[in-house]
Amino acid sequence: MIIDFHIHPFCKEATWGDLEKIADAMWGSDTKKRKRMSVMLKNLSNSYSITNYIELMDQFQIEKAIIVSFNIKTAYGIKLVSNEDISNFVEMYPERFIGFAGIDPPDPQSEEDLEYSITSLDLKGVKLVPPVQKFDITDKKFNSLWKKVNDLNVPLWIHGG
Repeated sequence: MIIDFHIHPFCKEATWGDLEKIADAMWGSDTKKRKRMSVMLKNLSNSYSITNYIELMDQFQIEKAIIVSFNIKTAYGIKLVSNEDISNFVEMYPERFIGFAGIDPPDPQSEEDLEYSITSLDLKGVKLVPPVQKFDITDKKFNSLWKKVNDLNVPLWIHGG
């Protein structure tokens, strides 16, 4: 069985904020890169549907994929695809997608978001990107969040780059 462990569903069905704001927040100081990324985000959000992901998975004989959201609210003021979107995509293709939540550890609501994502949205794990989310995973202030992940008995995926 082939499992793609890292899919961001940047597609028409996903909830998008202001794409210019997203590009500005993430690449504001680099005008050339900001413009390129803004065009890329617009193209992705308007061109692809979630069914295109399934078609590509079929083409490359990928049976399942871990599909993830990306919450960078504290660092950049934005979310790229919501946990609700991920849950909806899993509901559409339960045999193909395994949903992981994007949680923003510095957000005071992170523990509630985690519990909601796992218990109500039925997501199966959590993905974090500390360098992009701009937080230190060794900071003791996050210990209660790590305990909550452990209590919920779900995998914690830490993407380091």
